[in-house]
Amino acid sequence: MRLVILSLCVLTLTITTSTVSAASYTAQSVADDGRIIVLFNRIPVSLTLAHITLPDDQQLHKQAIAQIEQLIKGKRIRVDFRNTFGVDRLGAGRVHMTIDKTNIARELVEAGLARYQAASQTENAYEKPLISLEEKAKKKEKGIWAANKRVSTHNEHTTPAATTKPKKKKSTKRTAQKTITGPYCAELNSKFYYPSDASAVRHAKNLIYYKNEREAKRAGKKPAPKNTGDVQLSSATEQQADEYLKKGTIDYVKAVNLPPTHERDKLYGACMPNLMKAAQIYSHLIENGKGNDDMQEKLRKAMMYRYGAMKSKRHH
Repeated sequence: MRLVILSLCVLTLTITTSTVSAASYTAQSVADDGRIIVLFNRIPVSLTLAHITLPDDQQLHKQAIAQIEQLIKGKRIRVDFRNTFGVDRLGAGRVHMTIDKTNIARELVEAGLARYQAASQTENAYEKPLISLEEKAKKKEKGIWAANKRVSTHNEHTTPAATTKPKKKKSTKRTAQKTITGPYCAELNSKFYYPSDASAVRHAKNLIYYKNEREAKRAGKKPAPKNTGDVQLSSATEQQADEYLKKGTIDYVKAVNLPPTHERDKLYGACMPNLMKAAQIYSHLIENGKGNDDMQEKLRKAMMYRYGAMKSKRHH
C-alpha cells in the first residue's frame, strides 16, 4: 500500500515541480492552421507546436499538415510544456510533442516543411536541434528552401541590375517577447479557467492566460465551479489549514488504493476542496511572513495531492 502511494506521489511531484511539465495524451486530429487536437479527460484541447512556423505557401502548408497527420495517427503523444514556450493567437499553449522518440517539430523542420522560430527565452535543448536541422534543410534545398531559391533566381533574371540594391544582413539578435498575461487563466492540464487573481491559481504551475472569457472557452476551458465553502483568509490559522490537509489527505489516500470506480472518483472529488482550502491558507500565511520550512512543505503536499486528484479523477 505504501509503495503504491509513494509511486504516485513521486510521479505527481515530478510533473508539478519540474521546469518541464510532461504528460501523454491521445492524438485526435490536426486543424487546418496546424494546431494538434489531443484528448484530455475526453475533452478535445488544441495545442500549437513551439519554436516553429508552418509555410505560408498553400501547397507546402498542406504537405506539413499531411505529415503531422501521418505522424500522430492512432498514437499517444508525449507533450512537453514550458511557460517560456508561450501561447498562440487563441491562447493555446505552445508545446513540443514526441511520438516514439520522434519530435514532430524536428521532423517538419528537417523536411523543409517548417521554419525555426525563437521563443521569448532561449531553450537550447529544444532550439539547437531545430537550428541545426534547418541549416541542413537549406543546404539540401528541401521544401520551403527550394521554393525560396526558385523565387530568388526568378528575381535575379527579371530585376534590372541598375535597380538592384544590396541586401541588408538580418540581425541575429533575439527579439524579446513580452510575457503574455490576461484577466483569466488556466493550468495547461485543467479543464477550468479562473480569474487571474484567484487564490486557486496563486501557486499553480504552467499557467496559460486569456484576454477574456470567450477566448478561454474557445481554447476548450470551462468556468471554474464556485466554491461555496471559501475560507476567511484574514482570520485563518495554520491549525485550520492542518485540519483541511488532514481531511483531504485521508480521502486522497483512500482513492489512490482503489481501482477506477465511481467510489474512487467520489473520493478524489471530495479531497480537492479540502486540499485547496489548506493551500489557500498556507499561501496566505507564507505571503504575510508567518510561514516556515514546515509550512512550505505542507503547502507543497497540499498542491501535489490536489494535482494528483485532478489528474486521476475521471470525468463522465
